[in-house]
Amino acid sequence: MAVSENNSTSSDSPIHPGGTIESPENLPPVEPPSAGFIIQLFVVPALIVGAVIGVWLLFGRLATNDQDWERQVNELRVDNNNRRFRAAYSLTQMMQADLHAGEESANLKENEQLATQLVDVLNDNLMIPSQSEEDIKLRSYLIRALGWLDVDTVTFPVLIEAMKPEFDLETRQNAMTAISFIAGRDFEEGDPLQNEKITAALVNGSRDEDPVIRRAATFSLGLLDDNQVDHRLIVLLEDKDEFVRVNAALALSRKKSTAGIGILEQLLTTATKSEPLKETNAADLDARKAANIAEIELVLKTKYAVIAIGELAPQLSDSEKDRIRPLIKNLSDNFREPSIKLAAQNVLKSL
Repeated sequence: MAVSENNSTSSDSPIHPGGTIESPENLPPVEPPSAGFIIQLFVVPALIVGAVIGVWLLFGRLATNDQDWERQVNELRVDNNNRRFRAAYSLTQMMQADLHAGEESANLKENEQLATQLVDVLNDNLMIPSQSEEDIKLRSYLIRALGWLDVDTVTFPVLIEAMKPEFDLETRQNAMTAISFIAGRDFEEGDPLQNEKITAALVNGSRDEDPVIRRAATFSLGLLDDNQVDHRLIVLLEDKDEFVRVNAALALSRKKSTAGIGILEQLLTTATKSEPLKETNAADLDARKAANIAEIELVLKTKYAVIAIGELAPQLSDSEKDRIRPLIKNLSDNFREPSIKLAAQNVLKSL
């Protein structure tokens, strides 16, 4: 799933894929991971953190015993790209490791001093008049790092600022993604995020001309607790972009609303009529890439549509169940992806 519309590469990245530090001239190009593709493909809240952890870990785990976050934050301020990116990688690894450290955790995610210093560095970056490619890449890492923190009063103002239209597409998308990480954790804990300024910023994003921004905003809106959000999601069911419509339908299903049931039915119908991925000419790399992306999109859309139907089963009318049951039965018997067949079989019991 490491496909993204906004991936970029850097030949001066300081981390070797094996996790060791090498001199700049020996370093291979490295793609900074982006959560944009994950957002477009409708990942449910329970998978938000896990999916992105998997992408980051492709760069290798760094030993963090002899590293402290203050030293890494100070390195982010130096005028040397190799050192800044090395610090960004190291700090992110430290934060991830601490998040899963259990009783040994230093609770970095609630460290207000860490949040404040990262925000200061990001604010300085946002104020640079002429942005180089390296400045924008560093900004992306800083924004993503804020998504690991639960110090909302410190992090929300700069994330709201970074969503504004005057910034580049990647910056705005990453800011919305960071909000989705934070809101996703709250959602999983049964206490959905309530914040009027965040809601207003995301609603504005859902009206943006760029479909990538609308997709990101729609996904994040689905994790908030606000009546204004519910109304906006219903409007987004009519968006001209398919990914926005599907994100809105899945978001409404998480809120136990059947308003998007028509779109979910369309997804299931498409899946029942789809054919397995066909072999393409090995030399035609573009055709293979397009076919693989289409298959990934289909599988993920189908999987989360099935999950959504399962969540909505108690709210569905008898006529809706009668329409949907044959589609689910078809998938449980015939679909090529075992996990979807199993999920469909479980949903059938609830229908």
